[in-house]
Amino acid sequence: IILSTFDIREGSSSDDIFSELLKASRRGVKIKILVDGLYGTIHMTGKDFFAAVGSEPNVEIRFYNTPNLLKPWTINGCLHDKYIVADHKYLLMGGRNMFDYFLGTHKGKSKGIDREILIVNQGSKDQGAVGQIRRYFQKVWNSKNRQPNVTPQGNRETITKQIQM
Repeated sequence: IILSTFDIREGSSSDDIFSELLKASRRGVKIKILVDGLYGTIHMTGKDFFAAVGSEPNVEIRFYNTPNLLKPWTINGCLHDKYIVADHKYLLMGGRNMFDYFLGTHKGKSKGIDREILIVNQGSKDQGAVGQIRRYFQKVWNSKNRQPNVTPQGNRETITKQIQM
């Protein structure tokens, strides 16, 4: 599974998503999560919830272009992608970020409304839109502008039990 997004925040929708990713990783599925560096730093760094999932052996979380305040131009180099690829076959892409305002149970006055498209690859894993996205993801994943940032903090066992609930 590869997942790329601009913004992930704590909430019931990310609890659900990360719970399923955690279950998949424990079945042996390799999971790569790529998040914009600015929003990943703001909303994920130091959060036990994300660190627990990121500490799983089959899960790796990286931030793309983490801003450097000594280089202010780095703030504008964001990763605005929003897609997930599963089984080298399924591509779900659209405009929603991964938190309750866009998915789930947001209680505010407004709610983000967007659309997604599901593409199913009928050919080999390297063909079509799914293959193109996978190659693009690998290029960004391996670029010099990314770095693993989410590190475990807190009691991993307690946190992973909470995620699975």
